Amino acid sequence: MLLFDDEHSKNLLTVRLHKYSIPVTESGCLIWCGWVNKFGYGKISVMDKGRWVHRVAYEIEHGPIPSGLDIDHLCRVRCCVNPNHLEAVTRRTNLLRGDTVTSAHAQQTMCKRGHFLEGENLRIENKPGGLKARQCRECDRLRRRVRYRRKKVVSNGKRGFEIMDVVV
Repeated sequence: MLLFDDEHSKNLLTVRLHKYSIPVTESGCLIWCGWVNKFGYGKISVMDKGRWVHRVAYEIEHGPIPSGLDIDHLCRVRCCVNPNHLEAVTRRTNLLRGDTVTSAHAQQTMCKRGHFLEGENLRIENKPGGLKARQCRECDRLRRRVRYRRKKVVSNGKRGFEIMDVVV
């Protein structure tokens, strides 16, 4: 959805963007100094409706945002409104590029015990909701061995069976 219907409206929005922005020469960022939420994203009123300022800046320069895509800050500065620092990408790409738990897991090459997460040692597990999880086969094998030993059933003669706790 375009936020403006003619060249005059587009020019007015551009003027407002530059009025409330400060250029940073070192990075090339154009920092939004208007209203910013607690996560660092700026908002601007367009046609009496609050809009994310980075999306407005993208639309002024590049046209409408394709359906299903997010706007990614290539500079990683959330209040930057420089259209050259903005790119329309899928939500997955945006999350993997950012400083998120998702991207940290995707970049992980070893499990917490130091085994490599590749080749025969890597198992992809299907989770509910279509999600997938990477698992270390060696750690899984060790977990199963410990579980088996802990639940080893031994007859004690009086009450039937008791569970013997074995330390590995």
